[in-house]
Amino acid sequence: PECITSHQDDKGYHTNKVYYFRFDPIKWKVLTVDNDSNKAFLVADLALDSQEINYNPNTQTIDGKRIYPNNYEYSTIRSWLNDNFLNAAFTQEEQTIIMQTMVDNSVSTTNDSRNNYTCNDTLDKIFLLSYSDLINPKYGFADTNDATDINRRKEPTDYALAQSAIRFG
Repeated sequence: PECITSHQDDKGYHTNKVYYFRFDPIKWKVLTVDNDSNKAFLVADLALDSQEINYNPNTQTIDGKRIYPNNYEYSTIRSWLNDNFLNAAFTQEEQTIIMQTMVDNSVSTTNDSRNNYTCNDTLDKIFLLSYSDLINPKYGFADTNDATDINRRKEPTDYALAQSAIRFG
């Protein structure tokens, strides 16, 4: 018989086996507050889960357009964040107060000015921070690509570790 393995196996967790995790309320770090609009930009204090950016590693054609596996607009992580995670982490009432944000997915948000694989901007309630977010001092990060900036690192939850997250340092 064929043996199915995953990155979880490397962490001591195996498919088709039940594990129990303690789920604590999510703690949020406030990156910015806009008092005029009464909006806050938040990031979770811990790495809550570990998901692939796209389950399909192949280039696809969607509506006649070539879509690369790292395309955020069509990624499974974007879909997961705004469906599975949103519905699991927030009550219906909480979801109504989470505002949609126009997410800039342009080349200026990446660490590669020659990036030919950017995508259209997206309108999302939950999204990943971009490279330009992670070097933005107004969010409390160093304005360089300093890997030692501890503000960029998130300690993974036990659940995230079981899902293949890596603990740094």
